[in-house]
Amino acid sequence: MGNLPYGNTTVPATKSIGDIMGLLQTVGFNKTAQFYSDGRHIVLAEHDGIQFRWEAKTGAIIQALQPQRRRTRRTIDYKDQALRIAWRVLWHQIKVACDIIRYEVQDVAEVFGGNLIYNDPKHGEISLAQYITNEAASGKIQLPQIEAPK
Repeated sequence: MGNLPYGNTTVPATKSIGDIMGLLQTVGFNKTAQFYSDGRHIVLAEHDGIQFRWEAKTGAIIQALQPQRRRTRRTIDYKDQALRIAWRVLWHQIKVACDIIRYEVQDVAEVFGGNLIYNDPKHGEISLAQYITNEAASGKIQLPQIEAPK
């Protein structure tokens, strides 16, 4: 697990979630909350009346934690360790993002724009970025094309 960031962390996911909520409050998020839904931890926060959402996904981390060769009959549940790692990585990302906001390099919307909440009638509550991606994939909207610098 040495090559996996925070692979040996023992910090509980709930502590990382609490640390994230504290960081968000330092840059002006006036409401923060966490909830557990369908086996997933989710952090919600509000800034200037706009809701933002963070979720640490563990699928790829579980795959990285599992050994390449499975010669043992022992069943190991990597879910808890993957959850600890995922939230610690997310904590680090949000810590850097909060520094960017604190030193006014970018504002909250620029830094956390991908975490904006959208209530889609079909899919329920999803991130605005995911909604736009879904609409573009279905052909309902066309995303602007950005040319590479020459």
